[in-house]
Amino acid sequence: MTHSVFVNFIRDTYRMEGDMISIKIHHGGSFSKEGQLCYVGGQVSIFRNCDSERMSYFCLVDMAKDVGFKGGDELFYAIPGYSLENGIDKLHDDHSVRKMLNFAKKGKSMEIYIKHLEQGVSATPIFGQDVEDNHVEETWLALQPIEIL
Repeated sequence: MTHSVFVNFIRDTYRMEGDMISIKIHHGGSFSKEGQLCYVGGQVSIFRNCDSERMSYFCLVDMAKDVGFKGGDELFYAIPGYSLENGIDKLHDDHSVRKMLNFAKKGKSMEIYIKHLEQGVSATPIFGQDVEDNHVEETWLALQPIEIL
């Protein structure tokens, strides 16, 4: 099954002074559990040159609002080197953002998914189970390119 994905590039919107990362936000789609957990439909927006030193939960929410995040929606991030089935965690406060940024240090990018309240629930991610942020080095060794189908 092939899905079309529209990609928006949003440049330098959240630039400041620290280490710069890119944040890819998947939005307008939904999580599906037909086989392994995946995010189907929607669009992908890429925010380049985001300052990781000044990143906060509310900054991420503002970015997500730029692409359709609304009250009741939830943010999740993919842990590099893991499938969504085994490597997704919820963003809910500044501590969870710092945890996510620990994974972003080597690859300089992160993938965030919006679970839209209005989309209904075809699958709910199970998060925060086996992956700990002290395995960042091992995680990046296993990182494979992500193919968008």
